[in-house]
Amino acid sequence: MKRFTLVALPLMMFLAFAAGGPFAGAARAQDETEPGPWKFYLLAGLNINQSAFSNNWSGGDMGSYAWALKSNFRAERQFSESWNWTNTLNLVYGLTAKQVENPDNPSENVWEHPDKNNDQILLESTSRWGKRSFNPYAQFRFESQFLDKSDPRGDFNFNPLRFNETLGVTKVFKKTEKSEFLTRLGFTFRQNVSQAFQDLDGDVTATNTTNDGGIEWQTNVVFPFDNERFFFKSRLVVFVPIYYSATGDMEAYDQAIADNDTLYGEAIADYWKVPSTDWQNTLTAQISEVLSMDLYFQLVYEKFDPSTDLNLEMPLDARIANADIGIRKKAQWKQTLALAISYRFF
Repeated sequence: MKRFTLVALPLMMFLAFAAGGPFAGAARAQDETEPGPWKFYLLAGLNINQSAFSNNWSGGDMGSYAWALKSNFRAERQFSESWNWTNTLNLVYGLTAKQVENPDNPSENVWEHPDKNNDQILLESTSRWGKRSFNPYAQFRFESQFLDKSDPRGDFNFNPLRFNETLGVTKVFKKTEKSEFLTRLGFTFRQNVSQAFQDLDGDVTATNTTNDGGIEWQTNVVFPFDNERFFFKSRLVVFVPIYYSATGDMEAYDQAIADNDTLYGEAIADYWKVPSTDWQNTLTAQISEVLSMDLYFQLVYEKFDPSTDLNLEMPLDARIANADIGIRKKAQWKQTLALAISYRFF
């Protein structure tokens, strides 16, 4: 029941939004973009949040700061009335830190080492053809992050690397220069390349590659309102896996756990079959040409990370450690509210 809710809730909200929101009646609308040259869009910004207190502040509060650099690039061309090619690149990286009591001098506060609070690399290239109700499309997507800090044994740069190729059909409900409402359904092939530790001490690392494929449903919504003082952007991706190349490693892992009386682990052979959901939402309130408030919310449910390394050459205790990192039984969510200083280059 929980799995169904995590996949169906975003879908129901999208349907309700489309039926009663600004795209009501959009099912009859046409793609309003005209054939022409390439259109480029580049926005760079800095999200900031900061506070500080004197050492003798009576409330005992501690200061903190958080910042995130972001860049959104889009290149789109309507080659003809029936052929559109859109490319997007989103980059985000941010850090946060807070004041703590100096262990060597309790009368003063010091700033702790900053930790990552935001990290994303997302590249998409989508081509769609036709002007009918449902039209074919092809998409390539690459996802990663600048710094992977998910493993307490150590960090990796640009890990994992995820490559997706999708073929399917798309339905465009609304498409203008500043607004968009479309949905896609297709079959996706995914390649996952990851670095992982091969021992409990974090001394040995190796590169692991897995492949999987399944049905993917993606819906994108972009619309301005209140005379373009506010912008709402939403992206929902639901993936239902059909096959996975590392099922043998997962079955062998379950058998090793069952045969071992000293190490604790759980059976996970069927976890790769659970559908995953990634729902990202951004509401932007434009204060001035370069100043805005950004409210961001993301909901992710992925019970098993397909890039998890469980190869049989590792000791069982190291495989258990990797499995613990790759299994997420509950949905993950992230919310940020920040003052953004941004500049649109073109």
